[in-house]
Amino acid sequence: MIKPVAIVFSLFTIVLLASSTAFPQQNKETFEVFDYKPSFSESFIYKNFFLTGSDYKWVPKSGWNFMSISAFSTPSKFYQIDGFFFSHTFFKIGLSTRIINEGPFTLTYFFPFGLRLPLICGKGYTLSLNSDYYLFRYDIDEGVGYKWESPTFMDNQLRLESNIGGISAILGYRTQFTPWESTYVGPNGSPELSWEYSGNLSGAYLGVSIGLKYSKSKNGGLADWRTARSQRTSSAYSAYISKYRSTPFSNKKMLSKVARTDADPDLRLAAIEKVQDYNLLEKIAVNDPLAEMRTAAIRPDFSKSLLAVIALGDSASMVRIKALSLVDDQDVLIKVAIQDRDPKLRMVAIEKVDDQNILLTSAQNDPNLLVRVTAVKRINNQEALKKIYSGSADPEVQIASIDRIQDETFMLGVALNNSFPAVRLVAANKINDQLLLTKIVLETFDANLRETVFKRVFEQEYLLKITVGISDWQIRSNAFNRLNDSLLVELVNITNDPAILLAVQVRSGQTTWKEAFSEVGMSNLVGAIALVRDPLPTTGDVLSLCHKFIALGDASRIPELRNLLVRFGDKSLAEDYMNCGNTNLEESGRKWCADHGYLVEAGPGSNRVRWGEKK
Repeated sequence: MIKPVAIVFSLFTIVLLASSTAFPQQNKETFEVFDYKPSFSESFIYKNFFLTGSDYKWVPKSGWNFMSISAFSTPSKFYQIDGFFFSHTFFKIGLSTRIINEGPFTLTYFFPFGLRLPLICGKGYTLSLNSDYYLFRYDIDEGVGYKWESPTFMDNQLRLESNIGGISAILGYRTQFTPWESTYVGPNGSPELSWEYSGNLSGAYLGVSIGLKYSKSKNGGLADWRTARSQRTSSAYSAYISKYRSTPFSNKKMLSKVARTDADPDLRLAAIEKVQDYNLLEKIAVNDPLAEMRTAAIRPDFSKSLLAVIALGDSASMVRIKALSLVDDQDVLIKVAIQDRDPKLRMVAIEKVDDQNILLTSAQNDPNLLVRVTAVKRINNQEALKKIYSGSADPEVQIASIDRIQDETFMLGVALNNSFPAVRLVAANKINDQLLLTKIVLETFDANLRETVFKRVFEQEYLLKITVGISDWQIRSNAFNRLNDSLLVELVNITNDPAILLAVQVRSGQTTWKEAFSEVGMSNLVGAIALVRDPLPTTGDVLSLCHKFIALGDASRIPELRNLLVRFGDKSLAEDYMNCGNTNLEESGRKWCADHGYLVEAGPGSNRVRWGEKK
């Protein structure tokens, strides 16, 4: 019984080792990938290995076995009948197993169960490792006079079985945990009629089994391959070899042939991306007529000399860029950065050049703006960066320069004097010193920059300077209202502006708006109201004041009048501003209407006051 089983296993091993991956040669310029059929050994290896990670295989999903009869080489006259069991990929469970051995006992186990590890899963066969447990014994009755103990054991098997016919070859080892023993006591306890029996199921064995079996198998890789073949498109094949890396339809020899000779460029690209043969990849990278293929073949592990040759000598920009991005040789990088005609190549080289002098030369002299900017971004020398800024008329280069300059005093000069708003803003954002920020607020001609920078001034002494020194009434009002009470006292000591002094008195409670309206001139009153946010005068008093001041025609308070319209105005006051005859106030009135959703049209409107009518 041993010899036939040994022969089966020997043949099985020989087939496994026959892993030839030869491919049918075709005398065609194009490799017909969709017509390819694997050899028998390829089909056996790639379709069936479970543990190799191949997705192109048959995998038993479920199955059942009915009335399976097994015979084992040891112990002698040992048989097993499995009434019914259900199996899945990694486990099986039965209803009953009956064990027949020499001696007086026949044991039946209830719900035997086990674990399975499929090693090879063919459509028609499975090789698996099994561990079966027999724990729940029942239905043993050998008559009066017997005393016995039933065994509990585990059965480990290497099992090769047919998924269709139910014939199995078994190589196993059985481990018994509890004894199988029996004692028979003769009639009336007669010693001469008594005897003992003990058995041991443990040990290695060979076995065969046959039964009625059904198994359901699934091969997802094969189904996907058939789908790809039916579509006959490069995209379908590309998707397939991206998903399945270990099948005969995407292995090394096939990929190499597709990468070298296929007429479809998409198929070639898909294959080149998977090829690991560096000799082939180097040949493609240097000699292939298509730039896309040469680019796809380049790998980081290529020798430095080969990468340099490709980066300097290839005819296609895309190929040279790919190779140059992997080059570390500074001589090669500098040569490309200084001499190459292609700005894309020069930019790639500049991004990897370490020599600061070369970077400075490129930043000042390269004809391409993006290359100059790229070079600037890699320069660390502060004086060189200042030199680049001063010598360039390009705002992009200037911004790249000042973005790396750390001198805030230098940034102040840029923020105040540069002719480009974007450059002025970048320079101002590089400044954190409160004194320098205050200088920008007081000295810049750029109203948007002034407003942006003012938001970053928070120290009281500088808010005080802005309140006293700024001509922009909106900024002055914002600064004044951010001053604390102690600074209001100091403000009184350093300013002679009667509007500011009145604003301090009202804010500090030394006087009221009612008193101010009866005692203070209209110009100072308008200025003070525009400054103070708390407390506020009545809206009626402010509207009346605006009418009177418009009639005086005093242009010195135009910013304040705009402020009062925004804070206290209504539709009527906006019409007054638009119709009073002053261009600046008319503009303010139109803006107020637009901001509040009013449509301005030509026609009769408010004419309650005219600019300067009471001069």
